[in-house]
Amino acid sequence: MERPGATVIAFPRRKAAAQDAQAASQQAEQMKAAGQRLRQALAGLAAALAQQHAAMLVWHQALDRLHRPVQELGTTLTRYQHDLHRLGGQVNTLRATSQHLRIPGRERRSLPRTER
Repeated sequence: MERPGATVIAFPRRKAAAQDAQAASQQAEQMKAAGQRLRQALAGLAAALAQQHAAMLVWHQALDRLHRPVQELGTTLTRYQHDLHRLGGQVNTLRATSQHLRIPGRERRSLPRTER
């Protein structure tokens, strides 16, 4: 006898055990294949990181080899700048001396041009 106002809910029927086993087997194979792809990807990443690490070591060694020559070049350029500054001072002194020694009333002669 049914009670008034009560509803019976029918539950879906359970799949057959063979279908459950087949689905579980397929899922296990998919997980195994995914695991294999993940291992391959991680191995590729590890190899790439090892190559990058080796490249960074070579780069650091190159920088270490360049440090001293660049430092010496900076010292040479600083010395060259000081020499140019001193030479500029000497040129200014010679120009002032030549203007002081110039004979008044005499025109300045230009030097003959040389062809290039």
